[in-house]
Amino acid sequence: MNKNKELKDALLDGNSMQAKKFLKQILENDSPEELVSLAEELKRLGFIAEEKQIYEWLLQKFPDELEWYLSLAEIAIEEGETDEAFSYLDKIPEESSLYISSLMMQADIYQLLEIPEVSEAKLKRALEIEPDEPLLNLALAEIYYEQGRFQNAISLYALLPEEWLREETGVCLYERIGSAYSMDGHFEAAIEFLEKALDQPKANRENILTRLGALYLQMKETERAIQLYSELHSMCPLSSEYILPFARALVSDGNLESAHEVIDYGISENPYQVDYYLYASKIAYQKNDKKQAEEYLLRALKLDEKDMVLLSLLNLYVEQERFNDAVMAYQDMEEENALACWLVAKAYLGLEDYKTANSFFKQALEEYKEDPEFLKEYVFFLREEGKFKEAKAWAILALKLQSDDEELLSFIEE
Repeated sequence: MNKNKELKDALLDGNSMQAKKFLKQILENDSPEELVSLAEELKRLGFIAEEKQIYEWLLQKFPDELEWYLSLAEIAIEEGETDEAFSYLDKIPEESSLYISSLMMQADIYQLLEIPEVSEAKLKRALEIEPDEPLLNLALAEIYYEQGRFQNAISLYALLPEEWLREETGVCLYERIGSAYSMDGHFEAAIEFLEKALDQPKANRENILTRLGALYLQMKETERAIQLYSELHSMCPLSSEYILPFARALVSDGNLESAHEVIDYGISENPYQVDYYLYASKIAYQKNDKKQAEEYLLRALKLDEKDMVLLSLLNLYVEQERFNDAVMAYQDMEEENALACWLVAKAYLGLEDYKTANSFFKQALEEYKEDPEFLKEYVFFLREEGKFKEAKAWAILALKLQSDDEELLSFIEE
């Protein structure tokens, strides 16, 4: 039986003693080319220790063959032994043709160590030696992208041959540049490149459609956003990242029924996503189905983010003038927040418990003292309480924020 097969069978059977014996025989008899081929096969099978042993043996026999230092450094990186990886890479001198590869691998290690500035320096040093090497420009562009230096990334992406990038790395150049423009807030440029990316082979169509849909929605081009999200929906992708923006686009277009269908699909695919229930409740409320709006929220209460759901319930009950239910929802909340205080103040006002309402209005005041809608409610609450001087002071402030409010102007004139 072939010794290589015997070795692999022993390893797969967990027979370490037999594997050790076969590997020793192979090392003593096979050529360097055969050993490298075996090492690559062992790597694919996940037997890193044996792969490492082969390269260490080869270095002992042929210490001038520096490429095996790169192989050992790669193994060390996979095992999380970065110091060991650096020690191997340091063995490769600057005059070696492998020095560029060493610098690239060092840049990868510093990225893993979250020291991007050193990673950047290593790649720049490599570019000084090989300024026309596209892999170096790509690696540096990716670092800039991760750092949020999108214009720097775009400048380097633009230097890359589009066909080479697609064939050698599987990366779509238009998608990369479009994504960078998108992250940098240049939406029109982003749309131009991402639309081109849709027609490119090997492009990640799902990601591009998701990003483009969000951009068109941001630009208020709802019709095109709906087209893109509809294509995504027909693909039934595993990712459901598009569900909420698709539903929002349909709501913006006035198509509440379709929006309801999309969000219900999202719930069926991921029944643990609280945001879906919250938005489904909002759609139901807009359809004037208050009961269903409440049902979605009650279902969401069984999941995490309880306070967020209770806040929505509190708001729903206040709008329906179910003030006792609103107070109970507030009392179930674990943490206070200013919006909850504002809403429960309205509830107590509806229950004619003016003292408690005043207490909650004051708690919300710090957060909403520059919100004209809140201030207006507070002003008229104070007026009803007979606190005209205080009400006038807050009315003047509210008018500075919204000078055309006729009701407040009329109140001050009185």
